[in-house]
Amino acid sequence: MILEIGQSIQEARKKAKLTQKELAEKVGIATITVQQYERGVRTPKIETPVSYTHLRAHETPEHL
Repeated sequence: MILEIGQSIQEARKKAKLTQKELAEKVGIATITVQQYERGVRTPKIETPVSYTHLRAHETPEHL
């Protein structure tokens, strides 16, 4: 399940054409944290706003 969450974050980030660093800056977390989420090493805390809402704000209409 942890890996599935990480894969979902990574797929959404790539669709939004954001780097790990860009996503981290937008959400207010460290780049290493995004990397760990994507690899399944950690899971986002409920308070961490890593969500599709942040990623979707950067998608173009063809991604929606």
